[in-house]
Order: sequence, then structure tokens, then C-alpha cells
Amino acid sequence: MPQDPASGAARSVRTICELLARSGFTVHALGTTATERESKSDPVEYLKQVGASVKVEPGRSGVHVGSRHLYGWQTLHGRQFDILFDQALHDFKPDLLLAYGGLPADIKRHQRARRQGVRIVFALRNDRYLTPGFFDEMAGVLTPSQFLTDFYRQAIGLESTPLPLPIGIEDVVAEEREPIFFTMINPSLEKGLMVAARLAEELGRRRPDIPMLIIESRGSAGRLIQAGLAGGFDLGRHENLTTSPPVPQPKDIYTPARAMLVPSLWQEAAGRVVPEALLNGVPPIVSDRGVSENAWTAPVSSSRFHLM
Repeated sequence: MPQDPASGAARSVRTICELLARSGFTVHALGTTATERESKSDPVEYLKQVGASVKVEPGRSGVHVGSRHLYGWQTLHGRQFDILFDQALHDFKPDLLLAYGGLPADIKRHQRARRQGVRIVFALRNDRYLTPGFFDEMAGVLTPSQFLTDFYRQAIGLESTPLPLPIGIEDVVAEEREPIFFTMINPSLEKGLMVAARLAEELGRRRPDIPMLIIESRGSAGRLIQAGLAGGFDLGRHENLTTSPPVPQPKDIYTPARAMLVPSLWQEAAGRVVPEALLNGVPPIVSDRGVSENAWTAPVSSSRFHLM
């Protein structure tokens, strides 16, 4: 599972697994590291920062992909990951596999799991899975909103189950607040990179007394500077603009936030940052490109569950 706390999909799936474990499921997680962003990080140190007890056994360190393109690890480390995945299927023998991702290697893993009698539950978190037949063998499909469920029903006739965004209060709500910054997470094109660059320029010129914080995820501070240069201005000259690498826990995002800037330019599946900000008493300033309406939650019973 990607370790970047700014990744909404990874955080949602992780929280689902935590809720399942608390409800009596036995949960086994298998994932890579640093696949949501291109900067280097130490996965062991990260896990320690978020309170996990870490033991690295000799020869069993797993797949540390390091600084790679978002999906580049599949080419470089895919075979090693497949070995670990197949070993987990053999040793853990899950009843259900909770998965996300639709690359060819992902599909082959789903097929191998089904051949061993494992039912696949797919965590659908965006509007890009429109390939005919992709969901035919899935035992279930979860979405984070009624909006996304309706979108897929209309687009390809898919029936899915909308569940409210799973949010772990202990991970999201800051113990103390010192509201300072107008904060944006993930300066990428789909999240409104160009809009954020122009906002930063106008704040720097007109209201340099208002500090702005950009937190990296898939989008980097370098991309923000490049966006400004493409627009004919240099954001590096503004002293009220601060950038930050990804933080260890989501609540660290909201500790210094005075307002959240959410200028997304694609249809958000659920817009996780908005309810998280509200839980912290931080007003979000949002675009209106995506619409979401959460539905109901069905009860679960004890079983064995595997996360990929």
C-alpha cells in the first residue's frame, strides 16, 4: 500500500482494513513503498513515525521501490512483488482480496487469486475504469460516494456499493491547532496546479501578509514553480509561499491550516480533504467540478481479508 498520507485512495483502503480488523476480520496487507510520489523516503522510519512497531527480518525486507515514477515500480520490481503476493496467497489463504489498480500486472494478480478461490472486492476510487469487462469477475465493487456509483451505472451499467468515506479520527483530527496557512495538498494538474500557481502569484503580489503552504504528494513543489514560469511569473520570489514534503500523518496537514484550498479540475470521486478539513474546523475553499453524496454502510461479519 502506498505510504503517502496525502493519497486519498491509499488512506481510504488502509482505514477500511483497520475497521475490518477491529470488527473481527484477520487482515493481511501487502504493498510497496513510495509509489504515490517521486521523492525518496525511508519506509521503516516512516512507519515508526506513525507509531508502528517495525521488525525487518533478514532477507524479508519486501519491495522498497524508492524514488520512481508512479507506476515505474511494476516494471522494475513487479516480479519480486508477484513472488510476495503469491506467497501471501499460499500462506495466508484469504477469503477476500481487497484490491485497487487496473494495470495488466494487477489484472494477472486478480486472476491468480480467483483461481485459488479468492473473491475479489475492488475499491473503485476514480472515474477511469471504463474498459469493458474489467469488473465482470469481481465479487463486489466499493465506491466512496453515491456520485461515483451513479457515474459508473450510467457509463457502463456497473452496479456498485457506495460506502461513506472511511475516516480514522485519530489519524485525521489534530490534537492542537495553530491556524496559519492557506494550505493546498498535491499540486498536480488534475488537482488544480495551474489555478494554485495563479492563486500563489496573486496572494504574493496583493496580500503578502497571507501565508500559503503547498504540501507535496504526486505533485511536487518543483511542478508548482514550473507552472508559474509557464504563466510568466516566478513564484520563488514570494516570501509568503512555503512548500513542504509529505507529512507523516494526515492530521499534521491540518495542524497549521487556516483554510484548505481545493481547486480540483476533475470530477472528485468524493473529495476526501473536504470532510477532513471540516472535522478540524478548517474551512475548505473548493471548486464545483465534482459532486458527491455518500450513501449507507452495510454491516460486516468476521472472515479473513487480504489487502493488495
